Amino acid sequence: MPLLLGVAWVHLPNGWVYSAQGGGCEYPVFLATAAVMRFLLGDGAYALSLRRAPLAALRTADRLA
Repeated sequence: MPLLLGVAWVHLPNGWVYSAQGGGCEYPVFLATAAVMRFLLGDGAYALSLRRAPLAALRTADRLA
């Protein structure tokens, strides 16, 4: 993550689009965002439990019926 943010910082003066002269910061920012989302939605200890909550609610509703 620090490497991706450093690359984005270096390419920031070149503009947004990565195909610009000298390369822009679009692609490194996208990779950093994708890495954060992967970290938060994975199965690790720091992952958000957004995907598991609806399944648990469905299982509880099935037991009550």
